[in-house]
Amino acid sequence: MISTRNISTDFNYQQLTAYSGGSNRQLKKSKSTNIQDAVTQTVKSVPGGEFLMNVKIYLVNNQFYAVEGDVWGHSIESGGYQGYKIGDPIMWKDSFSNYKKGKIIAIKDTEKCVVEDESGRKYTIKFDDLMRSTE
Repeated sequence: MISTRNISTDFNYQQLTAYSGGSNRQLKKSKSTNIQDAVTQTVKSVPGGEFLMNVKIYLVNNQFYAVEGDVWGHSIESGGYQGYKIGDPIMWKDSFSNYKKGKIIAIKDTEKCVVEDESGRKYTIKFDDLMRSTE
């Protein structure tokens, strides 16, 4: 087990993903100059992630570190992520500067979620582009 955060022994953590951070694309993309940054990068890639178990540490091109492991934490359905949770009513601007309304149906990663508009179309939108809606 490895973590860069304090872990509560009272909380019932659950496994969120297995083998996160170990794909060839993720290994090549790693620019972490130390193990702590590599652990943080892998944990933060999974919404609700707190720590890693069954960890492998890689040295990429003899200059960067990457970490692969099972991410454990709390389920985002129970607590939400970045202030948003599944089912929240939201608004956003489309590419034509029109406001659209919808609701969050899935959390994709630490930066994006999947929303469904009023007509049933699905979009991947950054959390930074969302606004809360009253409906």
